[in-house]
Amino acid sequence: AEADMTYPEMLFAMFQKVMGMRGSGSEHDCASAVRVASVLFEHCHPPSMDGWLPLFFREVWLRILVAETSELRSMALRLLALMAWYNPKLMLACTEEQQCTKQLFEVWMHWGGHARGLARKILLLGLVRLFQLCVDTVPVCFESGLPLMLQRLFQQSQEIVRWRRRGGREMNVEEGKDEDEEDDLADEERPSQLDAVDEIDILRMALLSVPVPVEKLNQWL
Repeated sequence: AEADMTYPEMLFAMFQKVMGMRGSGSEHDCASAVRVASVLFEHCHPPSMDGWLPLFFREVWLRILVAETSELRSMALRLLALMAWYNPKLMLACTEEQQCTKQLFEVWMHWGGHARGLARKILLLGLVRLFQLCVDTVPVCFESGLPLMLQRLFQQSQEIVRWRRRGGREMNVEEGKDEDEEDDLADEERPSQLDAVDEIDILRMALLSVPVPVEKLNQWL
């Protein structure tokens, strides 16, 4: 009975039910559910969500594979990035358990370039967190994809620097905004713990600490 469920249990039950809906008509509702889940991983600290991350990961990963709209796809990708930001080792353990690490990075690299504003920052922070796992040794599952990951980090950091120079404004924004853009603007106005995080500085420190020769980094970039 719902009366016997804790708040996290009720939240996940609703999330799972909505994510199980199919068809393009349900995608906006799914994206809204993903947005709510994103707040948890954006504002909570380990280990508070450790027990829930694998459950949320499985649902959002299965859903992003069949997503039909850019709204759901971008929100799902942002949630995955926030999971990496929250606990990269646990996130990677989930991808390895689901045997989808390579596929996840392919999806991330393919669709991540479309992110804007706060979403771009979140994707960059998620990638940096995963990249920081390479400080001691490069995980086997990262070896082949590390050059592409670095290229994406470099590209997104350039976009963020340009975005900052424009005062936080995107280029070529049309007068008429679609629903996705309005949601992005609403997220920009929402206070976030990530506002105080300097993603470029974190990336710089990660690059300095990773055991890859500078010559190799320059070759990859």
